[in-house]
Parts: sequence; structure tokens; C-alpha cells
Amino acid sequence: MPESNINKRKQVFTPRFAWIYALAMTTCIGALLFGLVLFWDFLDSYEKSLPDGTAKQVFAEFFTELEKDKLYEWQKPFVSELETFANYSAYMDEKVLNGAMSYRNIITGKAEIKKYAVFSAEGKFAEFELSQIETSGKKAWVLSGIKTVFDKLEGFDIVVPAQSIVYVNGNIVEANHISGSILTNEIVGIEDVYTIENLIAQPVVEAQFTDGSWRELAYNSETKEYADKTSIIADILEGDTLYINGIAVTDNYLVKEKLTSPESERLKLSYNRYQICGSFGELVLSVVNKAGKEGLLHNLGDAAYIQEIVYSSELEDTLSELAKSAALAYATYMTKDAGIAEVKKYFETDTPTYKAIQISEVYWYTKHIGYRFENVEITEFYEHDEDNYSCRVTLDQYIVRTSTDTRLFPLDITLFFRQSDGKYLVYDMISNK
Repeated sequence: MPESNINKRKQVFTPRFAWIYALAMTTCIGALLFGLVLFWDFLDSYEKSLPDGTAKQVFAEFFTELEKDKLYEWQKPFVSELETFANYSAYMDEKVLNGAMSYRNIITGKAEIKKYAVFSAEGKFAEFELSQIETSGKKAWVLSGIKTVFDKLEGFDIVVPAQSIVYVNGNIVEANHISGSILTNEIVGIEDVYTIENLIAQPVVEAQFTDGSWRELAYNSETKEYADKTSIIADILEGDTLYINGIAVTDNYLVKEKLTSPESERLKLSYNRYQICGSFGELVLSVVNKAGKEGLLHNLGDAAYIQEIVYSSELEDTLSELAKSAALAYATYMTKDAGIAEVKKYFETDTPTYKAIQISEVYWYTKHIGYRFENVEITEFYEHDEDNYSCRVTLDQYIVRTSTDTRLFPLDITLFFRQSDGKYLVYDMISNK
């Protein structure tokens, strides 16, 4: 190649030319980038001007992976003040058992509003809304609302004793929910009725009663109410009076009469059964017997009570010798070791018991040369009323027939005494089996 051509080419690629070339390339690249930015802005504006693109973004943000926290912020105006995020979260977990979700457009009839329904395998559970706005001369679709499609629970009542504090899901229920007050009966007293609606999940309902106690209230699907209804059953000795919270229980609550147990039957006592149902803020049971003395109630559990037959140590101190003498008089008469006059000292003479003793054959009689009593015990002193009591006498009576022949005759009887002419006499007697 001629040297002159080579020199000409060297002159073309001088430093000055290189700088101009670089500047030109930079300008071209800048123009290209600027063009791309404008294009991207155009595409973004165009996409925003189309609702389907925005809907896709909303679905991805909230529902592809269920964002319960974000959704809850939109739902607060529609969730009862008595429910928490935990209730909402549990409800959503139940509605969206299957993670696969989809959405589709709902016709609104308005060009500037688009609505979409969101579905899980369990069915439709949410909706979201897009609205078209114009900013800086450009139209765009933006999220304007999300709503969970709630299956509201049926409304229910809460029944509690008046002045109780009611809690639903740990939130105090204000007095504006009280729909009325009722007087259930004179024993239960006045109860407040709260009406609750628009809950989405089965609540935890509690109450603090006036005695300071806390109760979780149970739901009754038949009455559609939460209450701490207690059905009290109390077996009270006939003639005695049951009190609940200081109020006497009348025969209006009597459900059965003359019930007996082996022990009460032996003592010739019977029970009346009372049943009272209600929501008791405070529950204090007591019983007063016919003598005006306070009796004892035994709690059998599950709100069932039975009056105890009260042992009287006072009677034991004052009347045990009388009972012993009456039993020994009867025993010696039956073996012909005493006459009827001895029995008469301790028995009422116009009673069937005395007459039966008087005309009885002497069943225990056998010829003998002596007798003795051992192991004499007087127990089970019970006061039936102010003038009546009973006790149990057990003893071993030995009949000495000959010097080498002694027979044992055990005795186990219950004696019933009552006061007559200023002294206690036996009016009845039974043999204990």
C-alpha cells in the first residue's frame, strides 16, 4: 500500500476525531435510553389505563399468597367491634381451605368502576373494586375497595344476672347492646338480655357476676342464647325449708314428693325434691328444719344437693340414758324378766307399738336362771323436730339357761321418742335389718 494512503488514514483517527465520535455515541445512547424511559412510561400509563392489568396486580398483592394482615385493614369497618384479628384470621382460614384461587370480572354497569370476585375451592370469599381516576391528564385504574364476603352468624342473646359484666372475645359488651331485662322468677331475680349480631365466628362469651366470679357461658341452640343456666336439684326433708340466696323455695318448684333412701326410710323420714333453673350470679343454699334450726346440705356435684340427717350430740348427752333404759325394759319384758309396767314407764300406751308389745307372745322366752347385757351402744341421735327424735340401740343379751348353757340374743332397734306431758316417751320402734 502506498505510504501516502496510510498517512491519510492516520490523519482520520486523530484524538480530536475520537472525542467527537465518543460524544456522538453517548448522545445516541442517551437518546435511546430517554426513548426507552418514555416508552416504559407510555407502557405503564397504557397498562394503568387498562383495568385488567391493575386487577392482576391487586390479585397478586393480596390473594396469590393470602395476605390476611393487609386484607384485615380493609375489613375493619365491616367487622364487629367485639371481634379481633384472630377471629378474622380463623374465619379466613376456614373459608380458604385450598390455596388455589382465581378471580373474574363482575358486571357493574358503570364504565368508571370495575369489580372482581375472588374464589377459592370453597367458593366466592372476597371482592375488590377498581376505580378510574385522572391525574396529570392521564387516566388510570386504582384499587378503591376490598371486601371479604362474610357468612354472618345468626344473631343471639346473652342472658346474665343484672349488673353482670359481659365479655365477647375478651371485649366488654357495652350497655347499648342490652335489649331488655326480665324477671325470671323471685329466686333468680332480674336478668339482663344482650342482643349480639353481625359476628363472623363463633365467639367466646364470658361474664363476671356480682359476686366476682367468672363464668364462661354456654350456647343453647334451641333458645339461641348464651347463659350460665344452672338446674338446681335439692332433696329436702319433708317439712323443712330450702333457701336460695336468702329466698324461701316454695312448692311451685316441687317436682317429686316422699322420696326415700335406706337411711331415711329406717328413720321414717322422706324427702321432697325441688328443681330451680336459672342464671344465678350468686348461689348460696341453706335449709331450716321444722324446729327452726339450720340444717346441712350435702353437695352431690352437678348442682345436685341432699339435706343431711343431722346427728345431735346435744340429744346424746341428755337422752341416751333414757333410750338405754327403754331398750333394756323392752328386752327384759320379752324374756319375762320384767312386767309390762316396766315397759309402760318408757312407752306411750295409746300407740300401736305399745299395744303390739303388750299382746305379743314372748318370742325370746326360754327357761333360764339369769341374764346379762353386754356391748350396749346408743347411737345415731337425730332430731326430727322440736319434740321428736330417734336413736339407735344395739346390745347383746345373754340368757343363762344353765350353768353350762348360755344363749346370745342380739338386739338392734331404732326408738322414736316424742315429748308428752313434759317427758319423752317411745311412740314407735323398728327392728334394723
